[in-house]
Formats: sequence, structure tokens, C-alpha cells
Amino acid sequence: MTHPRPSSAGSRIGAAALAALLFFGSTAQAAPEPPEVAEPPPNVVIVMIDDLSEEGVDYMPNLQHIAAQGTQFSNAFAVSAQCQSVRAANWTGVAPWTARYRSNEDGNRQFGPRDRGDFRNWKHFNYRAIETLPEAVRNRSGLVTVTGGKVYHQFYRRKNPDRRSFEQVLLPAKRGERPQTSSVFRVGHKKMGYVRFERSGQTHTSDMMDAAVEYLQTTKDPYFMTVGIYPPHEHWYVEPHHLDAIPDWVPIPRGYVSGHTDPQANGKAHLVEPHPEAWNTARRYYYASAALADEALGKVWAARDPDAYFIVQSDHGYCLGERDNWGGKAMVTRCAAAIPWVIAGPDIPIQTVDAYVSSMDLYPTVMGLLDLDLPEHVYGNDLSNTIRYGGEYPDLAITAHGKRDGIRWRDADGRAWLYAANRRTNNRVSELYDLDADPQEIDNIIDRHPDKVVEALNLLAAETGQPDLYPIPQTLLPERETLP
Repeated sequence: MTHPRPSSAGSRIGAAALAALLFFGSTAQAAPEPPEVAEPPPNVVIVMIDDLSEEGVDYMPNLQHIAAQGTQFSNAFAVSAQCQSVRAANWTGVAPWTARYRSNEDGNRQFGPRDRGDFRNWKHFNYRAIETLPEAVRNRSGLVTVTGGKVYHQFYRRKNPDRRSFEQVLLPAKRGERPQTSSVFRVGHKKMGYVRFERSGQTHTSDMMDAAVEYLQTTKDPYFMTVGIYPPHEHWYVEPHHLDAIPDWVPIPRGYVSGHTDPQANGKAHLVEPHPEAWNTARRYYYASAALADEALGKVWAARDPDAYFIVQSDHGYCLGERDNWGGKAMVTRCAAAIPWVIAGPDIPIQTVDAYVSSMDLYPTVMGLLDLDLPEHVYGNDLSNTIRYGGEYPDLAITAHGKRDGIRWRDADGRAWLYAANRRTNNRVSELYDLDADPQEIDNIIDRHPDKVVEALNLLAAETGQPDLYPIPQTLLPERETLP
């Protein structure tokens, strides 16, 4: 089923014609009826939460409540597993492999400390020539585009980060020095993370969401709002009542296997030997910070227009001991790449979708929900009609990071796989996992299924349009398919 797409341009022309008729008058016996003016599309709120893992959702009752009101994706994956590169991709619709922007390290080599993530100045791709998602919405609808918090990689304080995209920037209330106590949590000489203990209701996140709530409650304009919630990113901002609500001993992450060494591990504290008590303490801090994010999310949800589309997505995940890896997110591993993604709204059914989807499907899906024409440059799939009316999902998601790219897909028999391609020159191995038998990606069976390696490499080559990045190993060359 398809929807007719109302033309916002047509509505503006109609209004101008009507104004001209009223100003100049008419000698005709009866004035023609003015063309019908299209209603603006529904309001939209998109909340981006930083570093939120699947494990963290267990301590976020507001997010669980929102998910129960709409569609949630249980197999959504970030197209890149670091903040700069994934946010540039999601908001512009330009894939990391096209822009050559695959990691924070790529950005750090180019940008200064104050400008990291300012993709408009990226030297390898002309982002200035394309429309971001908010810019495309602004140009095609009557919605006022509003932003606040960490949406792109920068924080927005006193200047508009992208005047083409945003008409208004929300700023938190100014306070004096915020009372807090900071500490570094370590195991031996290895840092597990920074913790900041805050007074209740006085965090930057609380103030930022208060600004968003005030806007939602007072505006008379139709709006497209994007807000970023910084927790549970490090530093872990923790308020006392959130930490008190976390059990003294929290469950071990679902992907933890004692003694398993992650082939991709490059986190801040990859621990070969487990430290159960230290890990438990660090996880409590992370979950308490996730609870703070959830409290902020609940404020925005409560203040929304009930007929608005309300979308929650994390930029990427965060490893909390899975595969014996702490603090890693620059990987294609599930704990680093899987993201919570929820869409609620008046015509959104209550369902859980287990098909593989990409964070880059956000841009085309939002445009589809609003019945707006999609810019030609956008990579990703419009899931809007599939969500609302059923049908087949693409069931494929790529995570690109540095020289390690992963692809999750279901084959012709419906079996799920992950192939992690290693394009480095060191001794790290590529990986293949049967996700139906091994959902936590522990048993690398790459030597047992050469046919799936070929299938994955051909999918990567076709999807990215860059077959040279994914050569078939010499022993498998006879099985190479010819790309159209």
C-alpha cells in the first residue's frame, strides 16, 4: 500500500495565489475557490541517547513504557560504533564508507578539540552540498526545526551548529557552579570509567530536558524537535536516588563468558582476568546513569503532543563485560553496535520487529512517516509503510568501523549470520557467527562455512558499491559472484 505524498511546495503556492486574489480583487462574477491548503505533517520528537546499550534498557522503565506504546526493533544496529561517525551518517544519510568517515579517530585527525564531529567541514566528502534530515524536513514541510543537547557530536551552548537545519537551539538554564564530586574508578592501573556524583535535579541533562519540556508546553508552532541526552556516556553522571535504586549486585551481562578473549577488543579496559566485584560496581554506576537518562526521557515523553511521532534511538552501544571486554564501543560486536530503537505515534502499531535494521534507516523512515520526498543521496531503507502495514524488512545491517566492517543478515533459508571482515594488515582474524545458534557471538566458525564468507563479502561489496574493499580470499576465488 502506498500513500499519496502531499506537496508542501504546492500549499505555499496556493497561499500566495489566495493572497494575490484578495489584494488585487477580481472582476469575475464569482471568485474561484482557493486551492486546498495541505495540513502540515504531524509533529516529531527524536531523542538520541548516548552510549546506551541493550543492558542499560533493563533499568529504564520510561523507555520500556514508550516501547510498549509503539514499534520497537530488537535487532537494530549502528552503522558505525563511535559517536562522530555514526551521528554524521544518521543525520546526513551519507554512509561511512562513502564519506570515508568511519570512526572518531578519523575526525580527531582533522578537527580541533572544539570542532570534533563538525561534519560540515569534513575534507573527504562535501557534506555542505547535501541536506541533513532536519534540513530536508524544514525545506519540505511547515515544521519548525528545533534542537538541543548532543544531537550532532557537538554540544550546543550559545551558537546554532547548523543554521540551514535548525531554526532554534534550546539552551539549558544557566546555573552557578554545579555541585558535583568526580572520581576515576579503576581496577589496578586500568581505568574503568569516570563517575560524577550530582545533586538530584541539578545535572546539565535535567536542565536541558527542562528547556525541551518548556518549549513543548508553550510553542504554538508545528515542530520537528531533536534532543540529545548525554548519559550514560562517560562521565557517568549519577544522582543519589538513581544509584540507590540499582541493586547492590547486578546481573552479569548476557554476553559474558569467563575467559573468552574478544578478537575485536580495543576498549579502555580490556580485562583478561575477571574482576567480579569491580565490574559489578562499575556496572551499577553505568545503570544509575542510564536511569538518569530515563528520567529525562520521561519528562519529554510526558510533555509531547500525543499525536506526534516520538522516536528514541541510541547512537551505539557500550560493552559492560560481554566477551570479556569492558568499555568497548569501537567494534562490530553486538554489545557495541546494537542500539535500542523505538517509534511511537498515532498510526504506529504495537509490535516488536526482530528483523535486522540499520540506524541509517532513521532518515528515510522519518521522511516516509511525514510523506515527504526523500533526497536522492540518502542511504538506507524507508521502513514507514512496512511498520504501519506489514511486509518484508530488508533484514540486513552493516556496521563499519575503521578497517573492521560487520554485516548481519539472514540467508535464503532464514538463518541469521554475522560476518566481521578484517581489513587490517595485522594478525587479527575475520569472524563468522551463526546467530541463531550463538546469539552472543562467541564461537567463531569462519573455517566451517566458506560459502557464508563468500555470501557476506558479496553482500558487502554490493551494498557499499566498493568491491575492492572486500576481496574474496584466494582459496575462495572460484566462488566469486559477478556484480552487476
